[in-house]
Amino acid sequence: MDIYHTDLAWKVDLILLGITILLAVLNLAYVVINRIYLNRRNQSLTWIIEAMKNLTETGKTNGKNISLSLAKTFTQDIFIDSLKQTNQTTEIRRRVEDYLANHGKISEIEKTADRSKNKRRRIEALLIAGYLKTPSAPVILRNALLDSDQDISYFAMLSLGYLKNNEAAQILLDFLGRRVFSGHKIVSILETFPPSVVDELAEAIKNTDPLVRFWVVKLITKFKPSALVEKIIALTDDTSLDVRAAACECLGELGQPGAQNAVRRCLTDTEWVVRMYAIRALPKIIGQESIPFISNLITDPSLLVRRSVKEVMTQYIETALPYLEALLHGNNDSVKKDCIEILENSGYLKVLFQNILSGPAAEQQKSIALLEELIKSGAHFGIESAIERFPDDSRQKIMETIAQINKAAADHIGKKINHLVEEL
Repeated sequence: MDIYHTDLAWKVDLILLGITILLAVLNLAYVVINRIYLNRRNQSLTWIIEAMKNLTETGKTNGKNISLSLAKTFTQDIFIDSLKQTNQTTEIRRRVEDYLANHGKISEIEKTADRSKNKRRRIEALLIAGYLKTPSAPVILRNALLDSDQDISYFAMLSLGYLKNNEAAQILLDFLGRRVFSGHKIVSILETFPPSVVDELAEAIKNTDPLVRFWVVKLITKFKPSALVEKIIALTDDTSLDVRAAACECLGELGQPGAQNAVRRCLTDTEWVVRMYAIRALPKIIGQESIPFISNLITDPSLLVRRSVKEVMTQYIETALPYLEALLHGNNDSVKKDCIEILENSGYLKVLFQNILSGPAAEQQKSIALLEELIKSGAHFGIESAIERFPDDSRQKIMETIAQINKAAADHIGKKINHLVEEL
């Protein structure tokens, strides 16, 4: 009985040993075969890359035929890797496309891109079809764009970016409304297209979907076609607040004087985002002349609207001064602080003190009156930092002027400058 169990155990051991040896042999064979495949693939890839680089730099391939090499080694993944690692020129693209057409590869690529069940190979074929601008690429890519597999759809979208023609632009613009991918991503692809796609944008701007209209206006902002200014002006009355805001931004970038009335109307829009973009756009159209129209919006309930007003007034400080003085005479402490911030950020406080020290009599009195309003508003931060930049004798004269206006304020500012107190 013991002998029987011993023989059985020995046979099991032999079987397990045989299986182990077989697996080891198979693994070794796999490693060797895979290494051979990778070596051949890398050699093919290296040759193609070197040939393409030589063709780019010298117009020659060192006596070798790039088409012959492709004929022997062409696979989709090798082709894509070679594109990634070389600086492709129009000439190289044309030569490669000619080879592929002559060897029946174009139809093979298009068939794979259109029907392949292998997802990886289909994606590769979609990218190659777009890159080479194959004859059926627009149709194939349009169909792939609507595929239920989002990976297929995504790479079809990227491949359409290679075509860079009006047909591809129309396909991508139509796809915007499906809300499959971010509108920003699609627009970023369309931004690489030539200005000729403006014709497609002019049609897309009529789309009934406000999301499409919004992204089309953003795209028009990039191309800046002056011929579409009237269409953009019309969109300042759009039912979508996002479209109205985008239209204001676009009109600012176009900078056409005829658009100023439309943008000015948007300053009173019920939506803060539209008012904000109108404030930013108007100075780009009429420059400093925008100050009278936007200054009153410094009291707007929206922080971002007020911030936009401050930025414009800071940019055109000389024109903004009368409006700042009037605001400093008011009773709104928050607005007064905003006025101080504008004066400080614009560097005008330095000019004000220089006028007090050595300016003409009229400028001196005007500056002293403005300084008095600043002191009354309780704004010390900007005043102190500006005074510190002057030499001691000038600083003393400025402090004497402040003391004549308000001695307590002068004492406090002096202590702040000397770091004797932190805050009032």
